[in-house]
Amino acid sequence: TVGDAGHASQYEIDVTADCNLGGAVPSSGGKPAAASETGWILIGILCGVSAAYFGGGYVYNWKVKGAEAGERVPQKDFWLGIPGLIKDGFGFVKAKVKKEEYTPI
Repeated sequence: TVGDAGHASQYEIDVTADCNLGGAVPSSGGKPAAASETGWILIGILCGVSAAYFGGGYVYNWKVKGAEAGERVPQKDFWLGIPGLIKDGFGFVKAKVKKEEYTPI
């Protein structure tokens, strides 16, 4: 770098840190032992619960309620309203950031 008087400057920094992570990092790898497994387990649970909800709701609406094909999705009106709710939420946040008056959609 160039100093105040146009002369080159040289800096040297020594950093020491305690790298003891309480055994969270295995000696053979560079990632925490259970972190990646936990994430995949949670994704698997989410997928399983979603499949059970939609599959079970579809079959229930079909067999028990006798709903037509377009009406078999559980809570169809709610799921169709999600895009509007997301748009409304972004509009709300945008109005708050810009400190404007918020008008619901």
